[in-house]
Order: sequence, then structure tokens, then C-alpha cells
Amino acid sequence: MNDEFADARPTEQLRRYTHRSSLLYIFSFNLTNFAALTPNRKRSLNQFIATCLFSLFCASTASAQYRPWKYWEDKPGTWSVALAAGATRYAGDLSEEKDVLVRPRLGAEGSVSVLCRFAERFSARADGRMYMVWGKHENTRIWFNNLSFIAINPELCLGVQADLFPADQRDRPINPYLFVGVGLTYLNTLTRFQGHWVTLPPLHTENIVYNRYPALMKVAVGHARRVRFRYRLSAELAYTALFSDYLDDVSTVYPDISKLEPLGQALSDRRYALGLGLPAAQPGDQRGNPARNDGYFSLSLRFTRQLTTDADRRYRRVIGW
Repeated sequence: MNDEFADARPTEQLRRYTHRSSLLYIFSFNLTNFAALTPNRKRSLNQFIATCLFSLFCASTASAQYRPWKYWEDKPGTWSVALAAGATRYAGDLSEEKDVLVRPRLGAEGSVSVLCRFAERFSARADGRMYMVWGKHENTRIWFNNLSFIAINPELCLGVQADLFPADQRDRPINPYLFVGVGLTYLNTLTRFQGHWVTLPPLHTENIVYNRYPALMKVAVGHARRVRFRYRLSAELAYTALFSDYLDDVSTVYPDISKLEPLGQALSDRRYALGLGLPAAQPGDQRGNPARNDGYFSLSLRFTRQLTTDADRRYRRVIGW
């Protein structure tokens, strides 16, 4: 009877019993091998197991807590770099306001900026820029003076950028801002004469030695839009006021040209070049408008990339990068 019941035992129970027996055998075999290890090998194995478990725990924790938008929040301590390119429009003695749309006479500019956020809505900003502006008397009220110029100048500007809203608000992808800064520029004013470009400042065409490194003030308004976690695209309209009236090498009155060198005489009064038989300018005749300094407008497209944030630096310190 017992043999019959033994033969009738379900095969599933046999498989379970066999499986449990195999696991117990393997476990007991591994414990036997571990017990046979030397103390140094046991210590090394324990350290290896602990390291693996700790790495798995850290990886799972980082995976659960990592959020790209939190990692790149534009909080105080964030550093960014921006590239910009755009158009310029000269405003000075050789331009007229009524010509802005009819004869825009556009130049160009390119700049690199570094920004450091020191408050929720304020950033320190440094700009390095090259800009080109130009102008001429043609088609203005004093066309007969026949002066013209082109300036390709470097510029350095330091200032503060204020955002209308805190920069890290995800529900506000568009954030207008205001920038106010001061700086310096170098006047490299040129004109075309007999097929060559001639630098005007050393010629003293008004018999005045002026500063070629004038100070400036820049005021800009921009409209920034976040396009990804670390990137912004913005349009910026600015006006740069120079503390000088010699961006165009024209400011006051015609000098006594006999006191100038021959090339300076030829470029101080250019009425003769029109070929209309106009009388030469007399000393004291109006050449420019000293009551108002020169400047220029610019409209640019800026691309900004965050380099690092406070959260980024803390994370790198933890993982040892």
C-alpha cells in the first residue's frame, strides 16, 4: 500500500522537492567554500560586496531624484555665455532722423558676453563687441559738405541685466529684460580717398586732437525665450551713447586749413570733389553739431548657453568630477 501511494505522489511535488534540495546544496556548498577562505580573502570579498551594493543604491537614488530642469535652474551662482550678431544704425552729425526708414544705412555688429547671476532677477554682464557704422552727407540738408566715413571699432562694456521675472520660472518661457552698462570704445574712423582707405583721427581735420578712447553708456531692452534647459534665444534692441562727438570725425567748425598737413587739408573740406564749382569752406563755417554727441542703435539676435549652475558644481563635487 505504501509503495502504491509512493508511486501515486504528484510529479509537481517531486520537482519542488528536487529544486529546494538543489538550492540548499548550492547554498551550503558556497558557505563551505566561504568558510574555507583565508581572513584576508574574506575581508576583500566583503568589501567588494559592500561596494557593489552601495553603487546600486546610489544609482537608483540618482535615477529617482534627477530632474534636468532642476539641475539647470538659473539661480544665483549661474554662469552663462552668449553670442550675438545683428545690425547697427549710426546716429551723429552725418545722419538725419528722417532717413531712418528711407535710407537706413545699416552696419553690423558681433559680440561675446559673459553673465553671472548674483540675484533672482539680476546678472552681472560683460560684453566684448566689434561694430561697424557709417554715414555720409549725401541726400541730407548739408549735402554740399560732401563728408563721409566708416568706423570699425572694438568695444568693451560692463553692466547689470535685470529680468522682469525670475529667470528659472518654467511657466514663463518668455522673460523681457533691461541692460544698463558703461564701457570704452576705440575710434578707428576711416574714409575713402583716391582709391585708398585713410584713417582720419591722426589728420586732425578740425585742427583738434581728440580722445580716441571715449567712454560710453549702453541701454538695451531684450526679449528672452528659453528654448531648452540650458539655452535661451533673445532679441535685443540697444542704444550706445558715446561721450564723444568724434565717432564720425565731424563735430565743430572748419579750421584754418593752412595749419593742416596736405592730406588733412584735402579731407577736411571735400566740397571740391563734387565738381560743382562750390566755394571752399571758410574758417568758422559750420562743419558739425557740437551740441550733441554721437552714438548708434543696434538690433541683435542673442544665443545664450548656461555654462554651470550652483547645483551643477555641488553635483560635480559629490561625484568627484
